[in-house]
Amino acid sequence: MFNVREAPADTYFNYGGAQTEVLGLMLTAAVGMSPTADPAPVPETKLPELPGR
Repeated sequence: MFNVREAPADTYFNYGGAQTEVLGLMLTAAVGMSPTADPAPVPETKLPELPGR
């Protein structure tokens, strides 16, 4: 039944529905890459030296 909860509200989340799949497909199409693609390398950033140190 659709009106019976397995757990109290806001204590258990099940992301196995079709909405999750559709969202993933939409995001994949929007960014033009697959979710399993290698992530872009993160460039190293140097923090500026603090004066007096």
